Amino acid sequence: MTSSEEKHKMLQKLSSAKLGISILFGNTNITLRDFLDLKEGDVVRLDNSVEDNLIVCVNKEKKFFGRPGMVKNKLAVRVVDSYYEKDDIM
Repeated sequence: MTSSEEKHKMLQKLSSAKLGISILFGNTNITLRDFLDLKEGDVVRLDNSVEDNLIVCVNKEKKFFGRPGMVKNKLAVRVVDSYYEKDDIM
């Protein structure tokens, strides 16, 4: 158990920590030629459905499931569940 003061100090130190956050929208296979020919407005078909949760990565590790949305006219992701390695099997 940690004291309230120790917890507060720990949170202060962590508040300035930088984390890399990325969202996986899906996967696809395309040829190198198709990749090089991509231009604005092209559509790339992914392997998941629009109803599927997105995978939220923290420092390149899968950590959460999320749903896309908007907050004050900015893109956002709402975390809906934790990600476990067993989820890769499904």
